[in-house]
Amino acid sequence: TRLDWVARKTNRNKIDFSSLGSRWLMFNQISYDSCISGISRVGPNGHMVFHNGSVIKCTSRQWLPSFEKNTISEAEKILISLIKCALEQQYTPSLGLSGGFDSRLLLAMFSNEQNAQFVTHTFGNQSDPDVRIASIITKSLGIEQHILDDPLPDVKSCVSLIRSFVAQTLMVEPVSSIVKLRYYPELRKRGRLMIDGGFGEIARRQYLNRVVRLGRSALKLRNSDRLIELMRSPHADIFCEDVLNEMKLGAHQSLEKAIDEMPSVGKIGVENFVDLFAIRTRIPPAS
Repeated sequence: TRLDWVARKTNRNKIDFSSLGSRWLMFNQISYDSCISGISRVGPNGHMVFHNGSVIKCTSRQWLPSFEKNTISEAEKILISLIKCALEQQYTPSLGLSGGFDSRLLLAMFSNEQNAQFVTHTFGNQSDPDVRIASIITKSLGIEQHILDDPLPDVKSCVSLIRSFVAQTLMVEPVSSIVKLRYYPELRKRGRLMIDGGFGEIARRQYLNRVVRLGRSALKLRNSDRLIELMRSPHADIFCEDVLNEMKLGAHQSLEKAIDEMPSVGKIGVENFVDLFAIRTRIPPAS
């Protein structure tokens, strides 16, 4: 998962701007390709074949659900089973609680379990709306809450954290996320099992609502220009025109390849298509 380590070990340091395209121009990665030329990444359920010290084959078999129709109660049962599993561990579950819908749903389900032993943690200053809402909720329910709001480390430590974070996530997440994630080692030291509702944003279709609402015909017609327009989330304009054109071309190629590897929109429907697409592209894969 540390591309920077592999790059240093192999003395490869040329950026593959084509692969970088979707990460820089869109909301996150579209392919599992490496951003460094000459280095391959193994995506989910991936396999590599070596011969005489060289990689001769690298494949990734994407997860494909059955798309069976489920009820709300069945989804609830799955969540409850996961919560029960967490409560049975030797570590005390610590739920990341904010003012958001996902963490409040998990809190309600944890609270509904008899004799459930768990705590909550919230990142940020006491004046932050999320912290204030979480504090009101935990106080009214009598649940133990830990507010984590340490001062920012010195510049050298921040740069070290940023480098490590970017190398492992490859721009799937904004680098500002490290401000909160830096607390995770401390929670582990306290013997906490961290529970987070972060990927509920996929279930709520936060990232691809625009595609569902405005891009149905583009999906069916495989209009990559329109789809990229709907998925655009550009960063700072720091590249020259030639590099930018290479990234745009790479984003198109990555998107078309990703769609090729997806089930047909006509077969599974637009909603199922974008949900599966988000799962495959939003979550940082192991390398």
